[in-house]
Amino acid sequence: MGGNRSLRGLFEGKYRDNNVAFIQTEIRKSIGTRWGLVGFAGVGNVFSDLNSIANGTKIAYGAGGRFRLSKAKKN
Repeated sequence: MGGNRSLRGLFEGKYRDNNVAFIQTEIRKSIGTRWGLVGFAGVGNVFSDLNSIANGTKIAYGAGGRFRLSKAKKN
């Protein structure tokens, strides 16, 4: 678990086990034509069996800025 696809903000592969469960969201807001803001949050865990799914739940969150290099607007 970790990397840009599962719990963004954690190092990819930092947590490993037989099973993984997570949920995450990302919000983007444009500011002008080329600038933007982004915020993300997620919660999840790796586990070997269903009895240990809630033990050691991980939380990841963050924010950042974005700049579009191309002047042409993308939809």
